[in-house]
Amino acid sequence: LEIYNHISSLEQTFSSLHSILDGMHQAVFLIDSQLQTIFSNKRAGELINSNAGLKLGKGGRLSHSSPKVDELLITKLNSTLQNYLPQGGVSVSLPDIRGLKPLSCNLIAIHPDHDTKFGYSGARIAAYISAPNISIQLPRDYLKLAYNLTGAEIDAAQIFVSEGNIGKIPEKKFVCKETARWLIKRIFEKTNTHSQPELMKLLIGVASEVV
Repeated sequence: LEIYNHISSLEQTFSSLHSILDGMHQAVFLIDSQLQTIFSNKRAGELINSNAGLKLGKGGRLSHSSPKVDELLITKLNSTLQNYLPQGGVSVSLPDIRGLKPLSCNLIAIHPDHDTKFGYSGARIAAYISAPNISIQLPRDYLKLAYNLTGAEIDAAQIFVSEGNIGKIPEKKFVCKETARWLIKRIFEKTNTHSQPELMKLLIGVASEVV
């Protein structure tokens, strides 16, 4: 009975992840501690089938057709796995072998105690990958009304969604790191989120649903 309940809970978790992540504009890969992909959304499948260079190799490992780039990707994945940064993330540019602009890949560590929905699935890294020409615009009026976010907080949230990395906020918004940390703290509080994956899920979900 215990095994059945565990399997049932896992099925509910993945069903919930499907409904949330399939609506995202980015390709999302959830990766476990062995660097194996345990979940990917529709956009991820489209990206893999587009011959951009990304592929799922042996054991479901996310890899790149270029050995040099693949080595870099493995290094970045291991770094993300070994260094949990609740207020940061790892960005890596992945060349598109079709000759198009590089793909933007942002790796965010998932802590099982903080990211309950993602963590329960066994995922330890969320990889968000998007083409530079894909722009996600947050509905400013909705975020102001629904979450009482200020203009500065919405600007910070937009940078996070566009760049996939909270660490980019000081650079893009021209504010000091202390101010950026304060803005993110306020966004977490107002949206009742506690980590980057959870916040990313909420913001992209809002952008996908609100027209």
